[in-house]
Amino acid sequence: MSSRTCPVSISPLSATQLNAQGRYREALTEAERALQQDASDCEAQFALAFACLLLNRAEEARSALDTLLALSPDYPNAAWMQAGLLRSLHGDHDPRVLPAYDDALRVDAGNLYALCERADVLRSLGRYHEAQALYARLSTPAGCAEEALRIEATFHYGCVALVLNEPQEARTAFETVLAAAPDYPDAGEMLALLGAE
Repeated sequence: MSSRTCPVSISPLSATQLNAQGRYREALTEAERALQQDASDCEAQFALAFACLLLNRAEEARSALDTLLALSPDYPNAAWMQAGLLRSLHGDHDPRVLPAYDDALRVDAGNLYALCERADVLRSLGRYHEAQALYARLSTPAGCAEEALRIEATFHYGCVALVLNEPQEARTAFETVLAAAPDYPDAGEMLALLGAE
């Protein structure tokens, strides 16, 4: 699971909201506090698992996710988190990872984070055309309303285009990224690799 914001938002100052702001340590503390008050609070349990995962505390994330699934087997985003946890623990080349993302997307076809992470796994596996198709889908406002995720997908689209020897596609992607986020890591360097037109 890549480092990005939690796709669920609830009341301000909740653990989920803190996760959405990238404040994972605070989210962890808030989730633990909420669970002390109500051990069956599924939102807090998910937030705890999410924060642990993003803080690279995989075993704690697994424990929190197991508890969540015992409380609510069909909890939204749980399948996505299972895939991300499996990926975090075993890497993109583990044969269970891609099917885990497929399962997550069967449960929630609209989870664009799962879709982007599935594309990342495909890219790692050398399945560049499949990855490129998913990144292309996420690179437009119609395909992905969230700007940060759209920019990430566009950057990766450009990287895959380079691998596939599509320099103009890559150039357009990196220029689009830099127009939206001038300081986006590595985008300027990737564009420079392509040289002047």
